[in-house]
Amino acid sequence: YELNDVSSDVVKKSAEVANIANVFCFGEVLFDCIYDDDGKEIKYERFPGGAPANVACALAKLGIRPSFAGCVGNDVDGDDLVEILCNTGVNTTYCNKIKSDNIPTRKVMVARKANGDRQFTGFWNNLPSPSFADTYYSPSPEIMDNLMQSIKKDTQAVVVGTLGLACNSPTQLFMDQLRYTLLNIQSEVISHHSNDASTKRSHDSEDITALKPLFIVDINWRPVFWDISSALAEQTARERILQYVVGADLVKLTDEEAHWLLGISAKDALATPQLVFDRLQPKLGVLVSAGELGASCYFHQGISCAVPAFPVHVEETTGAGDAFLAGFIFSLLRDKQATITTEKSARDALRFASAAGALTCTKRGAISAQPSLKEIQDLLQA
Repeated sequence: YELNDVSSDVVKKSAEVANIANVFCFGEVLFDCIYDDDGKEIKYERFPGGAPANVACALAKLGIRPSFAGCVGNDVDGDDLVEILCNTGVNTTYCNKIKSDNIPTRKVMVARKANGDRQFTGFWNNLPSPSFADTYYSPSPEIMDNLMQSIKKDTQAVVVGTLGLACNSPTQLFMDQLRYTLLNIQSEVISHHSNDASTKRSHDSEDITALKPLFIVDINWRPVFWDISSALAEQTARERILQYVVGADLVKLTDEEAHWLLGISAKDALATPQLVFDRLQPKLGVLVSAGELGASCYFHQGISCAVPAFPVHVEETTGAGDAFLAGFIFSLLRDKQATITTEKSARDALRFASAAGALTCTKRGAISAQPSLKEIQDLLQA
């Protein structure tokens, strides 16, 4: 296969925000083909999505200027997705496009239940998961160097999911390199400030800005992306994800993902997020979301809280968790002196995140449904 760095009028427009991007999101951008699971003829609506792309767009709508990197096919779907990202305010300079016409942009089939919940049922034309362009991300040496320099110098947070780990691919290799780079940057920060207690990176640090660039992992377990044809294959997937999380600052997962990944019951994960924290050992904390049951978090120094879900009319839940994560990241980064050192600061950030997720459920489509800052503030004040 051959790759092009995406180059078009769309990218020229997005380059205008590249120099102020402070969050880098990496992973899949795709179309969710959503249809009603009512037993009738399948008639789907196509919505842009992909968890890391959703997070990037949600951050852009809140006023943060993120960058997104991923790979799309040489097709109309790929062109449309890059344009949507750009028009939402996301820098797409680091995106790739495959030259071959035989490796398409991914389309995911999503069944929408009567209660608005959704189930991922497969991929377009029943193609196997490794057949799609998002598994082929491989930037040119020049783009790679520019990206890593930007992460080191200008980026406050890096957000990745785990779907790129699902098969041996160029995307998986990049994800491992990205993690390696982040951990090296963190080691350099520790070394450089080893004699400065105010900026030393440790569990006792009270200034969250000392942790940047924050390494944030969204578990985002989607069995349809993985080979889990046997118990051994599923255990291999579990171990691969756990291996990747080592060294992360912040980990976001659902209560059900905690059960699958760690063997902690969904009820206990939500009620006692410290159980999740103790198993994953992130440097900063964990977020546990549970849809209509609310959300909870646990941070270093023993800070923990939970909030109920906001009562809203649910149209569908696609992308709600991504908006939730974006809302929490926004709460951390909107003030350079932001800290998670008290239960109040944790609760305020968690409520903001929950409001962002709730509002995303009130409309169709992961990106088009994402709320503005004002809409979130209005819900919080209601």
